[in-house]
Formats: sequence, structure tokens, C-alpha cells
Amino acid sequence: MEIGPFPSAVSPAAVQHLVTTQCGPLEHFRVFDSAGRPFYTVKAVPYFATMATRFLRLCATGALELRDGRASALKFRISPRLRRQDADHRWVQRAMDAQVVAAATALLGPHGFSSKLSEAMAAAAMSPDDMGQALSTAAEAGNTGEVTRLLEAGAPANWANWSGRTPLMTAAQNGRVESIQELLDRGADLEAKDANGYTALLWAAYCGRAEAVALLLDRGAYLEARSNNGLTALHWAAYNCKLEAMALLLDRGANLEARSNNGYTALLWAAYSDSVETVALLLGRGADPEARSNDGYTALILAARTGKVEAIAMLLDRGADLEAKEKDGNTALLLAAWHGRAETVALLLDRGADPEAKSKDGYTALLWAARTGKVEAIAMLLDRGADLEAKDKDGYTALLLAALHGRAETMEMLLDRGADLEAKEKDGYTALLWAARTGKVEAIAMLLDRGADLEAKDKDGYTALLWAARHGRAEAVALLLDHGADPEAKKHDGKSALDLCSERVRDCLRVSPCYPALACKLLTRNPTIQRAPSAAFPK
Repeated sequence: MEIGPFPSAVSPAAVQHLVTTQCGPLEHFRVFDSAGRPFYTVKAVPYFATMATRFLRLCATGALELRDGRASALKFRISPRLRRQDADHRWVQRAMDAQVVAAATALLGPHGFSSKLSEAMAAAAMSPDDMGQALSTAAEAGNTGEVTRLLEAGAPANWANWSGRTPLMTAAQNGRVESIQELLDRGADLEAKDANGYTALLWAAYCGRAEAVALLLDRGAYLEARSNNGLTALHWAAYNCKLEAMALLLDRGANLEARSNNGYTALLWAAYSDSVETVALLLGRGADPEARSNDGYTALILAARTGKVEAIAMLLDRGADLEAKEKDGNTALLLAAWHGRAETVALLLDRGADPEAKSKDGYTALLWAARTGKVEAIAMLLDRGADLEAKDKDGYTALLLAALHGRAETMEMLLDRGADLEAKEKDGYTALLWAARTGKVEAIAMLLDRGADLEAKDKDGYTALLWAARHGRAEAVALLLDHGADPEAKKHDGKSALDLCSERVRDCLRVSPCYPALACKLLTRNPTIQRAPSAAFPK
């Protein structure tokens, strides 16, 4: 395609004149091209605004409609590249050379601005990379006329950006059917892959562009192509809940039980993505409700985690195994409790789920709910007869897990339901010891009000006061002393609370004032100690 010279009224010299006359002295600046020749361009707008309104994008989409040559229009004369300027790294717009600036503004004249980007590019002898970028932008916008002109001007049909995405992929992603057709007619590679292994078909399916999916398949796209993580077009459509694209792919023979690298089928992806309609479609087409991922997840387990009761009921009606376990031994009920899905917990229990089922670590549904502080799920489980004193493999009860994780509200509920206040795990920790160690003052106060043993010890002889002192919990120390904790209590190795403060105060003083403050509290409340060891108050 031959492109004639610039119109005389908008020659490069005229463009430079416009820049210097239409823009004020603070709106333009003098730079040098790659050959060392000086020229003028327009000062930058903020970087992100620049990226959003680049000249190439505006032209390629046909969206540029500027009717005058004033400075407000000139600020859109954006170069195909951006460079950093000056030590403060401010972003500015500049062209690679004066010819590109001239070409980009060549059609600016008294009668308006044309979007014939191919003419500007050909006149400026732009690089294939710049032409490819413009082609991709035109394809993204579905500007098929510009796609055609660019291809005729020599733009590479299979140009790829930094991530390997071609204009065909961009058109497919945005459902630009006419542009897809034009690109394919001009030799675009139907099976080209980007850096993540996506083909044009995978992009169309990912974005739910059913019409584009149909066209690509009609033109011979490989139905079972996979991205780098092993997902097919059907997987991506299921993952993103694109029902129309899914139905089309299944009608064309997509493998319903194909597995991605992690072993997920389309049904597993649908359950993972929390879409009842997608699950229904796949089950209606015969998807296996007992398919398992590499980690042992079934669709029911995934649906229980997200709490979609309609999908759970549908899977159970299709015969899904209520007690199936994933790799860590969690059933659907355990994961529902873990994530606090009270309605799901109720449904699963109504359908016969075992409330005392345990994971490999010995967690029951109640233990998971207590650990994560899901009080509504806890109430539901206790109302259905869950064992309040069930223990995990380390001897933790629901109350101990709540104390370990600082769940004061959960602890109060469990105690109201009759939980053993003095239950101990394998190392002898009580709920009070854990609350003191973690410095949860509200929990400590609540446990003391309930009659917790202030002098209970773990296997190393720590009392609640010793743990609070050991970790610099000054407020907890004060509270425990106010309730009568023994300041002379000692660990099995003979160390007192003051010893625990003083032995580490030198190291901790640089970081936190907790330890010396703690030592002072202990001293003022213990009349038998007249003075702290010198190490407690380093200079």
C-alpha cells in the first residue's frame, strides 16, 4: 500500500510551529532526536494518565476526535515510548526522534484530526514493533478497518507483546469477532501461545466470549489446548462461571473429565469458584461428582468450604460422599465449620454428616470452629450434640484452642455451655496459661472471674504470672497480681518472675520498655524484695 507525502498544511515544520506557538512556555520543551537534531515536544501529563490516553491507543480505537490545534489537543501527541528524565525520575512523554513526532501529528490541521494511523506510521517508517502494538490495540477495540489498514501497511500479524500475547489473542479476549476473522484471513497463528500457555481459544473461553469461541473452533482451534497450569478452555470457562461458553464447548465435544495439573476437573473448578449454575450445568452433562483433585478434594468439599448450600444439596442429591476426606483428613463438615458456614453445617448435619469425624490432626468440626472463632457454627454444632471435650492429637479441647488464639467471645460461649475450665493439653497448658502467655487481658479477666486456678503449672513449672513475665505482658502481670498471683512462684529450674524479667532485660531494652516496667511492677508488689538485681536496670 503506497502512502503519499504529508499534506503541505501539516508538514513536520508546521507541527513544530504548532508546538511552540500553541503551547505556553511551561508546556513544551526542547529535546534532541537520535541523530542529535533538536526538536520540540509537549510536556508530560502524569504517567498513568499517559498510559491511558496514548496517541497510538486513541488512533487505533478510532476514538480520537479533536477538532482544533490548541494546546489542549496537543497534549495528546504521545510518543510510542516513554523515557525517564532527570534525577528525580519524573515521567515525560517524548518521541524517539522528530520524524515520529511529526508523523504522529501529521494529520492535525484546521479541519480536524484523522484516525488513519497506518498513514502516519508508514510516513514515519515506524518499526515493526510499533506497528504490532498498534495492531494489537486496534484488535482489542474491534476496529477492524484499522486492523485491515495496518496489516496492509505491513504490521506483523503474529506480533507478540512482552507477555507473548498476539493481536489474535487480544481480539479473542475481548470478543472482537470481525477482527479475529480478519487476522485469521491474514495468516495469524491460531495456536500461538503466550508466556502462560494461553491460546486465542483459551483467552476467549476465559473471558466467556462464546461467539469468539465458536469462530475459533470453526476455524480449527484445538479444543483441548492447555495453558501452562494444565487448564483447558472448559476449565477456564468453568472457573470463571461462563455458562454460555461452557455449553458451547461441551456441545463441541470438550472432555468433561479432563484434569488440570492439580487434578481439578471442570466440576471441581466450578465448585471452587462458588457458582451454583455452573455446578448444575456440569452435573446435568454427566460430570462425576466423586472426582478428586491431587489433594483429595471433591466437589462437595470445595462447595462446603465456600458455603453454597444449593450446590451442596445438588451434589448430595447426585450421590456425593458425605464423609469423603481430603489429604489432611478434613470432611465437608470440618471445612464448613473451619470457615464458619453455619447454614452449611446445619445442612450437612441434617443429611447425616458425622459431627465427631476427625482430621489427621484430630480436629473435629467443633475444634475447627473454636480455633477460628466461628461462634454461630459452634452453637449449631453444640446444639446437635458435638462433644465439648473432644481433643486433638496434642490434647487441645475447644476451650484451649480458643484461648491459644485469643478468642474471648468463643471462650465465654464454651464456658457457658459447660467446658472444663481446667482442661490441659499434653504440655500442661490450661486456658489461663495460654491467655497469660499471649497477653489477652480480656480473656484472663473472664477466666479468673470464672474461677480459673491462678497457680496452675505447665510441665516446666510456669504459672500464668511467670508466662506473662517471661513475655513482657505488663498489663497481664498487673491483672494477675491484683487477683492474688504469687510473685514468688518459681519454675522447676528455680527462676521467679523477676528472674525471667531481669535475665533478658539487657537484650530487650533496646527494643521495648516492657521488661523494666514489668520488673518495677513486680518489685512494688513484693515487699520481700528490697531491690532488683543490678542486671534488671542496666545503664
